[in-house]
Amino acid sequence: PVTPTTTGPATGLPANAPMPPYTFEPGPRQGDWEATISGSGTSANKFDSNRIGLSGSIGYYALKWLPVSLRQGLAFGFGDKERNGWSGTTGLFVDGQWNDGNWFQPFIGIGFGGTYGRRAEQGLSIIPEAGAKMYVNESTFVQLRTGWNWRVTGDNTGFDDGDLVYSLGVGWNF
Repeated sequence: PVTPTTTGPATGLPANAPMPPYTFEPGPRQGDWEATISGSGTSANKFDSNRIGLSGSIGYYALKWLPVSLRQGLAFGFGDKERNGWSGTTGLFVDGQWNDGNWFQPFIGIGFGGTYGRRAEQGLSIIPEAGAKMYVNESTFVQLRTGWNWRVTGDNTGFDDGDLVYSLGVGWNF
């Protein structure tokens, strides 16, 4: 007579088979999506003109180490030159992320986008950036990012006339 084989709970493995080891690997995999929300800021004119606000992004990992993101920001100004000013930014970014499975994953990249708003220097920009993601579990991270908003259209188009941009936020891979 043939005896049926019993299996362990919901694994499909025989009852006495060892479980395969679990390997903790934080970070995205190719084909994952990513969403972020951050507190952000912009400083110009040797920190005489400042804006603070929020930014969010949605991105797709074309490769395990190559996220392509669409980012939107909204900021409000303070200081003598910024009274009642606001700005919006929209940009497309591509980053190279050192995704070697560790909890700390630095990145460097570039973006292209536009700035608009009240009392904002409107125009198109190229934004080189760098930062790091610190994973708290396999899919959730804290992110620190900084960049240089180099305007290529508008009144002040020199690299020296750009703005320092920075953000601190959280994100999720799914």
